Amino acid sequence: MFSILSTPKANGFILLEVLLAMSLIAGAWVGLCNQYQVMALRFVQSQEKRVQIREQINQFEISQAKSK
Repeated sequence: MFSILSTPKANGFILLEVLLAMSLIAGAWVGLCNQYQVMALRFVQSQEKRVQIREQINQFEISQAKSK
C-alpha cells in the first residue's frame, strides 16, 4: 500500500501549505509591529503636545499674575 503523503505531489502540496501559513503569520506579525510603532509614535506626539500646551498655560498664568 502506498501512502498519499509519500508521493512528490503531496509533498509539494504540504510545502505549499507550510509556505502559505508562514507567509500569513509573517504578514500578521509585520502588521502588528507596524501598528505598535504607529501607536507609540502617536503617544510620543501627544505627550510632546501636552508638554507644549502646559508650558503655554504656565506662561499665560505668569503673564496674568504679573499684570495684576
